Amino acid sequence: MKRSPSIKTLIKDLEPDELREVILELSKLSPKNKQFLKLYLQSSDAVDLESIVNEAKKKIHGHFYGRSMFPKVDLSNARKAVNEYSKVLKEYPSQVADLKLYYVEVGTEITNDFGDLNEGFYSSLESMFEGFCKQIKKYPVYFNQFEDRVHELQFACQNIGWGYCDVINDLAFELEEAAQTN
Repeated sequence: MKRSPSIKTLIKDLEPDELREVILELSKLSPKNKQFLKLYLQSSDAVDLESIVNEAKKKIHGHFYGRSMFPKVDLSNARKAVNEYSKVLKEYPSQVADLKLYYVEVGTEITNDFGDLNEGFYSSLESMFEGFCKQIKKYPVYFNQFEDRVHELQFACQNIGWGYCDVINDLAFELEEAAQTN
């Protein structure tokens, strides 16, 4: 079976005008593509990161709470929103970390507002917090920006079951230790 050529191979032979046409068509396919291209091509001074992060947070919150007074808790789509926006914001590690921590904060808030959920719910929050911690360990310069929010999260999860509080505290402790050694 013959392998199809890679995208890199295919675009290598394109003329500049053809390549521009492909990029424009990609930007028309989805709003995420358009956002990514704008972020990638604009200077960092011209980028409105705050509006992109706020848009992402709104989507994440919507997947947890929905439009009613009761939680929706659509973890799959909330994680998907974090992952999609993380790709768009890949050149901005602080904003990616912010979205991951926000996911955990909203999930913790749901529990405190409506009571304990299932183990899978907490596993999802824990793994996202672990991803946040890895992000900050990779870019320790951002630790101070999130330190207060991490402490608030630890306080907020004190009475939550399923070992969730223990995991959050352990990860937060490891993160603080790593930040102090840098």
